[in-house]
Amino acid sequence: MNTLTQEKTLLQKISQFFVVLLQRYLPDPFIFAIVLTLVVFVMVMPSTGQSPMHVVNAWAGGFWELPSV
Repeated sequence: MNTLTQEKTLLQKISQFFVVLLQRYLPDPFIFAIVLTLVVFVMVMPSTGQSPMHVVNAWAGGFWELPSV
């Protein structure tokens, strides 16, 4: 049986290595969004002197005003 197999070039091997590496260790973008939201939430409270509930209400109110612009 004669099967044709094409050997990968050096560039294909290197790029395949990095693709596998990033797919394995790079987190989902949604995780970045959640972490950054929490970081901003924690930083805003002491810098503005607002309560956590006030910050949540300001964030939610500001978000829903964006589509109306």
